[in-house]
Amino acid sequence: METKLQETAVVRSSVKTVILASMIGTAVEFFDFYAYGTAAAAYFPKVFFPQMTPLLATVLSLLTFGVPPSRLIFIRAFWR
Repeated sequence: METKLQETAVVRSSVKTVILASMIGTAVEFFDFYAYGTAAAAYFPKVFFPQMTPLLATVLSLLTFGVPPSRLIFIRAFWR
């Protein structure tokens, strides 16, 4: 009986650890996308595309969000 209680305590502890780690990872990832999105909209057009129109520079800097997903699709489709 005592062993079963100890096993239950260990399982609950590991579940709490997984939930906490998932919450921290999600928060860090959200901050990463938020910070990059802010920089892409506010700073990247002026720094990386200074000779283009402001609209085109903003569009090009925001398109960099699509690079990682498209890279993964390309790798999954053609890497065998």
